[in-house]
Amino acid sequence: MILRRGTAPTESPTDGDAVTVAAELLSGPGGLQRLSVEVHTLPAGGWSSDPHWHEQRDELLYVLDGQLAVVEDATTHTLRPGDTAAWAAGVPVAHQVHNPTTEPARYLMAASRTAHDVVHYPTLGRTLTIDGPRWRLVDDDGRVLREGREA
Repeated sequence: MILRRGTAPTESPTDGDAVTVAAELLSGPGGLQRLSVEVHTLPAGGWSSDPHWHEQRDELLYVLDGQLAVVEDATTHTLRPGDTAAWAAGVPVAHQVHNPTTEPARYLMAASRTAHDVVHYPTLGRTLTIDGPRWRLVDDDGRVLREGREA
């Protein structure tokens, strides 16, 4: 399957106060079922997500344009075009991406697709459990904050 530039659908995902201006969704239109691939554009000063780590999903980030600060636990790494960050499933390294510059930055994000996962947000004291189409967000005391079902 060939996907030409600008033909893949886009979305503007949000995660808490973090915002990614646009994500070009490549895996679904390409027919991929075990790999999620997106190209994200992060605005100047933007954050990709709250710090998190996955029990079941590998993640890989590859910088295309601009400069990013990848925060892993308490350590910040500067990444430029051609640099990569990888997070193996089950390794408890909370990570997030920040664009500290005055220009947008673009990066490719690839992750394994799994029907089940547990995502930990240690700085928020929350855990997201994904079980097929159902999901549940709970705090460290086990109180359900939100739950739902993907369409």
